[in-house]
Amino acid sequence: MNVAENEAFRLSVQNTARFLLISVPLLFLVSLLLAYYINTQIVRKGLVKAVLLFPMILPVSTTTLFCRILFDNAGILNGAFQKLGMDTLRLMDTGSVFWVLVALYFWKNIGFCVVLWSAAMEAIPKEIFEAARLDGAGFVTKVMRIILPLLSTSAFIILLLLILNSFKVFRESYMLAGNYPHRSIYMTQNIFNNWFQSFSIEKMAAGAVLVAFVLAIFVLLLQRQLIKKVYEK
Repeated sequence: MNVAENEAFRLSVQNTARFLLISVPLLFLVSLLLAYYINTQIVRKGLVKAVLLFPMILPVSTTTLFCRILFDNAGILNGAFQKLGMDTLRLMDTGSVFWVLVALYFWKNIGFCVVLWSAAMEAIPKEIFEAARLDGAGFVTKVMRIILPLLSTSAFIILLLLILNSFKVFRESYMLAGNYPHRSIYMTQNIFNNWFQSFSIEKMAAGAVLVAFVLAIFVLLLQRQLIKKVYEK
């Protein structure tokens, strides 16, 4: 049977693409804005960055267990809703679990993105920002005309790391829902794991080649765009 025609494989690819298209751009932009705010408005930058980096040192099992305790049908959140006389939410066994997974990925990776953006911004001469301020440039203009063009290499690295880390979200998905999670969070890693356990090595190899091929094309396009911007400078 053709792997590309396998319904489970197609579902996993669709979910992985959906996760990438939502979580990666969102985290990329939010971390950029947060880093800019920290660099320009916060005095104790080191403390704020340390707090944001804290989730990275926590084991995946700890964070997923906390999510289950908080968002489970009989968890803390629904318990609070019941006491307030409100309707409870079914987050863990419906399509809403997708957003729980996005929140986990966001919380886990926001720290290192902010640190990388912040370090890159500190390398930009302050005179450039001062000149932009005197010219009446707003925040959007500074980001689009100063920060992103000057930090295109850093932006490429951050974006690449976010994409690679998004493929590691299987750990959270597996610990939240096991081998066969809700169809909204059935990722490519889930089907590879199931194929491995059923000794369907040929399917796993073919699927891995397809995913790697698509990912390689995407990364090469990003790299080409980066090189183009560098030469334009």
